[in-house]
Amino acid sequence: MRFDLIAAADGDGDGDITQAELEAVDLRPLENYQVGSTGITDLWKFVEHLTSTLGHIDGEGHCESELES
Repeated sequence: MRFDLIAAADGDGDGDITQAELEAVDLRPLENYQVGSTGITDLWKFVEHLTSTLGHIDGEGHCESELES
């Protein structure tokens, strides 16, 4: 994953990248963002999925991600 795709998602150029802007980025035509059979098609879901695989507690205990409202 590279930050340039996230930065480019800032559709209105205001310096803030929103959930809606990340959801608007279709990953399907991008060969560096293949997601196998996960059904993930947008950058928001891709980042959300990645965050769930990063945190570990006591070795292999996985952390769960949740959205703040």
